[in-house]
Amino acid sequence: MSFFAAHASTFCLCKTLFWASGAVNNGLIKKTTVENETTNRTRGHLANPMPQFLFDIDPGYLSLPQLQHQLNMLQGAIRKPEKIQQDPHLKSWRGHVDALMTMYNLVVSEINLRQNSTLPYIHASGESLIWPARPGIPVEEQWPQAEAGARLPSPRNDQALWAQHKYSVMARNQGMYQSLGRAVAAREIGLGDLAEELVAALRVPPPLGGLRNAVWHMWGYISQFSQLKPDNTPLPTVFREIQLLAGKHQSAYLLNSTALGELAYWCWLFEGKH
Repeated sequence: MSFFAAHASTFCLCKTLFWASGAVNNGLIKKTTVENETTNRTRGHLANPMPQFLFDIDPGYLSLPQLQHQLNMLQGAIRKPEKIQQDPHLKSWRGHVDALMTMYNLVVSEINLRQNSTLPYIHASGESLIWPARPGIPVEEQWPQAEAGARLPSPRNDQALWAQHKYSVMARNQGMYQSLGRAVAAREIGLGDLAEELVAALRVPPPLGGLRNAVWHMWGYISQFSQLKPDNTPLPTVFREIQLLAGKHQSAYLLNSTALGELAYWCWLFEGKH
């Protein structure tokens, strides 16, 4: 059975749920209406055309239409690998289907967070995750191409960028978390260099111990509002509680973190392995 045949229903469901969930939010995240943004673009109110490359920056920096566009590009590349060789924006991804699937799932995580939806993830092949070489578009130049309506604002400086990524890095490498934190505090690293470091760091799957550590730190922000017993609860359920209560009680630090979106996928992945 081909990959597409095995996942066709998932891809169709993702597209259906994405547009259907536009009317559902329950106050989780203040969202921008997809239809309004699309209408404004056709009227020329948004100056930037839809970028035709896969963003390296976290999906939290993208608008809902951009997230849907990224999802469509990823779906096309996964369904029809021959397209990768034909598309100059995707050539570097040839032979990196697992990385494409991971990126797809991270976009799904962000959509689910904002739309309070349950778009399904897709299962990677289980082989080692190897990412292609980064394209020639510096990370720092990708933020201006993101549109209004993103969950995360483009960082003004290195300290703002680090604050957005702290828990994502903590989940992956405690040593890097400490060293980058010191470098930012001492102003020893610029915005561009820090951005490149963080993109590379977030491409590494978090180990289970690091993931749990980051989740427990995030839990501390909302635990007073929950009746959940995290020690006896599956990690994805704990993380979903963090997402819901961060939105309900407007926990600014969590709402402005990359981790609030992307770690949901890794919690789901580890739950399926254990």
